[in-house]
Amino acid sequence: MNNREAANAVFRSVSQSVRKLTEKGSGSRTGKLSSYATSSLAMLRRGAGKKVAECPDVWDITLGYLPDGDMSYYQLSCAENAIFTALVLFSIHQQGKTDSVSAENTSIGKAVRAICVPDDNESSIRKRFNAFATAATLDELAFHARGLVELIKKSGTLDYPNFAVDLFWHQISAESREQTRMRWGRDFYAGANQPDDNESNNQEVKSEQSIS
Repeated sequence: MNNREAANAVFRSVSQSVRKLTEKGSGSRTGKLSSYATSSLAMLRRGAGKKVAECPDVWDITLGYLPDGDMSYYQLSCAENAIFTALVLFSIHQQGKTDSVSAENTSIGKAVRAICVPDDNESSIRKRFNAFATAATLDELAFHARGLVELIKKSGTLDYPNFAVDLFWHQISAESREQTRMRWGRDFYAGANQPDDNESNNQEVKSEQSIS
């Protein structure tokens, strides 16, 4: 299995786990999560700050959907770490909610950008995002990501299957780590210095006046 196939396996694994972790209880009229989902999410949250090898209670969730015997030892290790980290963060984000907080096409950069408020929290969030994006190891990255997820969880979503794929590539090579960082940066900083609609309209009016 090449690295791209391994990354696809990570995506499928987290997608299936997220689906299972957000299933509603049978016959539930209130839309509550199933007992399996509730207990599994709680176990995953207890894995925050730990390594996958220290949390056998969640191996069926984090490892159960990986293909059997198709990856090299290094690919498998990177895949296991990525899936575990992504699902622990998902469990923190999902706490207290019944609808899934995993949403397609919402990268970590876009999710963090969405909670930035100019002249309020933008400077502090930018610093936290930069610390996350430049983390040298997965443990350091997971630490900073946890803080960002605590901010996002108030009102935002995140594409966890694709985030897990990012975490996989972050470990594979220096080149893929750099590419992953730049993708996060592009998503976060895209449009960061664009004027809002009112400011843009004012600039256009001034431009027209100067021409006339």
